[in-house]
Amino acid sequence: MRIETSGDTYTYSFDSLADLTESVNRAIEKPRTDGSEGERAMFMRSRKTGAPLQSAHTGYDSLKTWQDAEKRLAEGWPDGASKIAELVDSIQENIPPAKSIRRRMVWGDQGDEIEITKVYSGELDSAWREARRCQSAGTPTITIQICWGNASVITPDSMFWQAAAGIACADVLEKAGYRVELRAGRHVGHPDSTQDFSVLLKDPSQPVDISSVAALCCSAGIYRTFGFGVMLCHARAVSGGMGTHHDRSDTWDGEAYRFGYGVRQTSKEAAIQSATTCLKAITGVTNAD
Repeated sequence: MRIETSGDTYTYSFDSLADLTESVNRAIEKPRTDGSEGERAMFMRSRKTGAPLQSAHTGYDSLKTWQDAEKRLAEGWPDGASKIAELVDSIQENIPPAKSIRRRMVWGDQGDEIEITKVYSGELDSAWREARRCQSAGTPTITIQICWGNASVITPDSMFWQAAAGIACADVLEKAGYRVELRAGRHVGHPDSTQDFSVLLKDPSQPVDISSVAALCCSAGIYRTFGFGVMLCHARAVSGGMGTHHDRSDTWDGEAYRFGYGVRQTSKEAAIQSATTCLKAITGVTNAD
């Protein structure tokens, strides 16, 4: 776990799922003096004794104990993966093959550099050269950051489809020839600070393990255990409501697509629309070398 600070904003970065789980398991062992102590104590009690998880938050889906959550993260979530596969089938039509925009040297009658031998031989219309961006078949790298988790009033089903859109996009893009870096993250407000956190789920050289990624990102029970556990890693005060989830819009900067989030009820139909918007943005603009 790496921590960076800028004023009252703290950014927590996890290099892998293993990094996240290890950090969370350490955090829940340390008593807190703020409003989050009730959740921390419940997690620790469940981990030690198998006591059921009980909270005011809306649902842990099928997870009953901390051990259930650990098992899902370790073994993946086949049922969640099956639902995402159906979503992939709904959005993967008409995705163009990956293209890469590379700078290539082009000769002409003007440019950045002159070739004097061409001038002497009378080839004035091709004596200058400059670097121009040319589109060609290739393997551009795209980063997708999935929206992980949501407010206490959001149901497990809505939280599933909210994250499923990003996972489906990653799968479709890789099948089209893109190299995809996949992350999950969130921006949360606390009483006297703000916490950004992000976990690397796969680097561009790895295939998408949908079952494993779905276990972390699509399961309300995982977010309301290990996601809250990330908040318990925070060095500043955390409220009993486990943070305020700030709204953010989807953004695409030509290299990274970050799914936005807010207090919204999400359905499969909404996930299809969200994923389609993402794919249109990415396949219309390829990243440059």
